[in-house]
Amino acid sequence: MEEHLKKRPQKRVFQKEVIDFLRNQAIKKIKSKLLPDEKIIKIILIGSSIKTDFGKYRSPGFRGSYFLILILLFLLKMIIKFHNGLTKSPMQNLFQMTV
Repeated sequence: MEEHLKKRPQKRVFQKEVIDFLRNQAIKKIKSKLLPDEKIIKIILIGSSIKTDFGKYRSPGFRGSYFLILILLFLLKMIIKFHNGLTKSPMQNLFQMTV
């Protein structure tokens, strides 16, 4: 673990009911603002709200924040048009430009 992560202040974990309420409110907001959208394949919520240790850092906070955050990962369907000189690399998931 990185040194600055070891020195973060203790956190006060919210009760499970509060965590569930906040997580459900976030999910409702995400759905109302972003869905339906055919380009979004999946939205994944990760972090302390899933592990039920979501809460608030004690003073002075951590990295300028007192509250933990909800982390979202978006899997998107993308349509990409490649330049004629763009070819797939031997690694098969990186592209490189040939001049």
